[in-house]
Amino acid sequence: MAKQQTSIEYQGRKVRRPKGEERRLAILEATLRIISREGVKAVRHRAIAKEADVPLAATTYYFKQLSDLITDAFNLFVERAQINQAKLEKNSFDALKSFSLEQLSESKNKTLLADMLAKQFCRHIGEEVDRRAERVIENAFRFEATINPQLRQITHLPNQKTIHSICQFYTILGSTDPSSDATILHSVILQLEYQNLLADEFDYERTYRTLRRTIDRSLGLL
Repeated sequence: MAKQQTSIEYQGRKVRRPKGEERRLAILEATLRIISREGVKAVRHRAIAKEADVPLAATTYYFKQLSDLITDAFNLFVERAQINQAKLEKNSFDALKSFSLEQLSESKNKTLLADMLAKQFCRHIGEEVDRRAERVIENAFRFEATINPQLRQITHLPNQKTIHSICQFYTILGSTDPSSDATILHSVILQLEYQNLLADEFDYERTYRTLRRTIDRSLGLL
């Protein structure tokens, strides 16, 4: 069995000069723009060169294989998305730290924590949905991973990192099955993002109620 990748590794040609890195980045950003408009199937060397305003030879120099170009575009997308994820993680643990473990043994304090978390996750989902182009890219990569073996090997990384963080959160709370609780909450958040992305406007009330019920159940409040 192949060893599972655990960190981001760029596949394209390595660059040593700043100018080369600028051109490589321009190619990757152009790739993401095309994916946001037309999907992964539209990624071709000639189309990327035109979008990035670089010679065709530049795209094939840095990315001989289209699969490497798609993989590295995904890696760039993930690196940038991790900034927002880190913000949510910090806010969640800050909310947890506002209570002692003794205080969280009382239902009223668990209820307060659940409310704080549900509101934080609602804001996060709303912000994610507002970045519609990014969500389109994310879902395009998710679909491509089902038919692209190279991409499939790395698409688990951001989800794995997020679930691990949520798992730590539930471990502190004394969950009897933190891994399952983390997987359930993460799945609900992704589904709510997708539902709101398809809707005409962000449904805060429904999103909050769904999150509260999910969190309440995991905290033993139901």
